[in-house]
Amino acid sequence: MLQSSTPTETPVASPESSSLYKDVDLDVQQQLTQLEEIIFDSPHIPLTGITMVEEEKLLDQLDLVRASLPKVIEAAMEVLQQKAQIIVEAEDYAEEIMAAAERRAAQLLDEMPLVRQAEQNAEQMRQDAEQECLNMRQSLAAEVEENRRKAYEEIREIRELAIAESDEIQEGADQYANQVLSGLEGQLIQMLNVVRNGRQQLQPSESANTEAPAAEQKSKAPAKLQPQRRRK
Repeated sequence: MLQSSTPTETPVASPESSSLYKDVDLDVQQQLTQLEEIIFDSPHIPLTGITMVEEEKLLDQLDLVRASLPKVIEAAMEVLQQKAQIIVEAEDYAEEIMAAAERRAAQLLDEMPLVRQAEQNAEQMRQDAEQECLNMRQSLAAEVEENRRKAYEEIREIRELAIAESDEIQEGADQYANQVLSGLEGQLIQMLNVVRNGRQQLQPSESANTEAPAAEQKSKAPAKLQPQRRRK
């Protein structure tokens, strides 16, 4: 009679790692949302499209995001390690299946005339198990590479966003300073024009004051004696 061999339980992924990864990813999303709120809640300069963002507040929020990224990567690596463990368990499970198949084939050799068919079945099962393990390894490697690429891409985008926001803030500050200085320059020009006009108005009265004493001094000067004509 044929003896049946029951393999161990099929490996199942733990839901704790997935929950941890989702919680950490949600924390990063919240940090990014707060970063957007800082920008949107900052005062805007009318008619310029410029937002005045507090540099210290923005940098503090970026530090929080930067501090959360290692947790995301760590959680992802933990998930991948657990998946690798599942692969190992799956390989053990496949080996148990192959061992059971070999035992079954040995029994068939003793009890059934279709030895070649039994060998073909066992070989096919072995090939299927090897192919399944190979597919799982390739899928795991591709998933690890994709998660790593996404992590580095997210870090690069956050860095570029921070640099762009810093440049935009600096440009807005320069434009605001230029506007203030331009306004001060206009006021100084107006004040200078007022001073010049006042001086021009004072110049005619100063000329009249200088000419009056000169005329008075001329009138007080002794008259020249005119030569008298001799009478004939």
